[in-house]
Amino acid sequence: MGVRQLFDAVVTSFEVGWRKPHPTIYTAALNELGIAPGAAVFVGDTYEADYCGPQRAGIRSLLIDPHSQAAIPHEARLSSIFELPARLAALN
Repeated sequence: MGVRQLFDAVVTSFEVGWRKPHPTIYTAALNELGIAPGAAVFVGDTYEADYCGPQRAGIRSLLIDPHSQAAIPHEARLSSIFELPARLAALN
């Protein structure tokens, strides 16, 4: 897809041996990046794997939930991935 250069790291469940929401996958990603959970923001579109799992690992999570189906705080919801740059800027 030609987007690999946009990422500092790519961590797959195949390499780690666990799928989201198992905590090992999030720990592997943090270790690959060399950062603490509090320095990370996880973005995804699946409530359990992309919101709850990272939250349990101490990682701030943003859920792409355009129809407001998940019971999450407003500030954790994105209507679209295109909101991400502004939301990340607001976090800093």
